[in-house]
Amino acid sequence: SVVPGDQFDSSYFIIHHGINGVVSIKQQNIGFADGAFGIGETDFSPDGSKYAIVGSYAVEVREFDRCKGELGERILLDKGSIATGEFFYGCAFSPDGTKLYVTQVEDPPLLIQYDLNGGDQGIKRDTIYQFFNNHAFGQLQLGLDSNIYMAAVRRDETLPDTLTRYLHRI
Repeated sequence: SVVPGDQFDSSYFIIHHGINGVVSIKQQNIGFADGAFGIGETDFSPDGSKYAIVGSYAVEVREFDRCKGELGERILLDKGSIATGEFFYGCAFSPDGTKLYVTQVEDPPLLIQYDLNGGDQGIKRDTIYQFFNNHAFGQLQLGLDSNIYMAAVRRDETLPDTLTRYLHRI
């Protein structure tokens, strides 16, 4: 298991489980990309070789050595901005682990795809969906059916404090 520290701590705890419970606990301080702290999601690729970290204002991916239980060097994919309202939250890998999907919460809400197999051209970023400003995008999850599901809410402008919740299939 990989367990992150609190929202302002860049330590991760790698917990090795055996038949009789916890075998060892190793702490690894990985540092933060600027703005990678705060709320957000983390996710392993389906084959366990990559680990995505999405914090309020940064998106990064790290290699993960499953045998050693260690996270590799940071690959910074994107940086948001408090000034422009780019605030990231959710993340999920594609079933084959070659793409990472990330939600920008609002202003405007976006579903972003990062192609991690860009080769010489590097990592490619595409906005694959943009919605209206009265919506907010949230968590992402790869389902057992190989579809990615996205949580979203819509604020009703005529009824303050009223939210309609949606689950989208990508």
